[in-house]
Amino acid sequence: GFSSIYSVSSPSFVSSLTPPSGSDHRDVRVSPDGTVLFTVEGTSIQRMTLSTAYDITTGSYAGSYNANGVSSSFQGFAFNPNGQQLYLIDSGGEQIHRVYFPTGFVLSNETPQASIGVYLGNSLGIDISDNGLHIYVSSTNGLVTQKVLSNAYNSGGGFSASHQLDVGAANLTSSYTGDRLEGLSISPDGTKLLVAVYPSTIAEYTLSTPYYVSSATLTASYSTAAKSA
Repeated sequence: GFSSIYSVSSPSFVSSLTPPSGSDHRDVRVSPDGTVLFTVEGTSIQRMTLSTAYDITTGSYAGSYNANGVSSSFQGFAFNPNGQQLYLIDSGGEQIHRVYFPTGFVLSNETPQASIGVYLGNSLGIDISDNGLHIYVSSTNGLVTQKVLSNAYNSGGGFSASHQLDVGAANLTSSYTGDRLEGLSISPDGTKLLVAVYPSTIAEYTLSTPYYVSSATLTASYSTAAKSA
């Protein structure tokens, strides 16, 4: 199961990677097979291939996708499992944009197909469930917002429901110093949610009802402070 794979209870630092360009990278994603890594910097999604799966020390630059005609800056992004659908959340946290790539995890010059207003404000991270029915957004106010899609993977089809999880400092242990949430990740089976809490904490939640943040319980946390190669 994913209970141990998505656990931060006993991790160990392995290595680090400096992206090929830019200095303000906001999010990172890895393909399911571990051979492609992506980061976002401004309006640019940068792609790197890993010659050894999941080993970031073997990464090499392999192109980028620029969506500067859609927004002035993006905070977070996520792919569907086959890499053909890219979801971007703009810097204001107002719009989610969807881009279709004919070849999965290969960035080509495509125009965003659809966008939808979420109007959450100050949103930083985004992820989508493997079944395509749930979008998760983290924000600077300590909330993870879950939007249930009316049509799988189609953010342009609207939402049928909305749920929230308060990851604010008041609801966590004293080791958390603020409400600002960065990136987040939902496990493929929907039972684990990882949330990056500024400045250096990863919070692990277990969802008793898969995919629904309203059923989340804090399971563990991990500090990334002072981790270096």
